Amino acid sequence: MRLKLLLSITLLLTILRWLIIGNFALSIEALVFAQILHAFSYSCYHAIAMVLLKRFFTEGNEGVGMGIFVGVTYGVGGTVGVYISGLLWSVSPWLCFMLAAAVVLLAYLVSLLLMNGPEINDEVM
Repeated sequence: MRLKLLLSITLLLTILRWLIIGNFALSIEALVFAQILHAFSYSCYHAIAMVLLKRFFTEGNEGVGMGIFVGVTYGVGGTVGVYISGLLWSVSPWLCFMLAAAVVLLAYLVSLLLMNGPEINDEVM
């Protein structure tokens, strides 16, 4: 399977997860399904990131790549995401989940436009 296809599937399932949580938070069945989607999407995203780090950062530089990855995704991304989520939650929890779905949709569209290099289109499985 190509990384770009796997990333596309992952992002689309993430959008679905945010929509389910935002609209069916009182349904235990829906939340269980959303958590299964989360397990899939998070693990696939992480696996894709690790494959790309290995491709972009040559032997001996993997630690630099991992540092950048963790700093940007968990550090900056996590901090900004938590801050914005906190502000939105005070206005409307539903809006918070819909905006999360919209942000992932934007990431999906950007990935379709920008991810065309051989490192993302190679077969990996």
